[in-house]
Amino acid sequence: MNALVYNKDIKKYDFSTIYPWHPFTGERFDRFMEAFKKYGFEKYLKIERPELASEEDLLLVHTPEYVERVKAGIG
Repeated sequence: MNALVYNKDIKKYDFSTIYPWHPFTGERFDRFMEAFKKYGFEKYLKIERPELASEEDLLLVHTPEYVERVKAGIG
């Protein structure tokens, strides 16, 4: 069975608190999960809780400057 990697804390990934116009709002994840369950996708995908990425992991795909900006809350 395939999996959906999801953690409810993902909604903390929200740039709209800094930039009100930014599309990365935390509530989009709640809306996604509501629709996921409403339409019965749970029978096709198992929900897996992810491990936290280390800074080393993040630096594999992001610049050090970007990682620091996100950590500082100015993504």
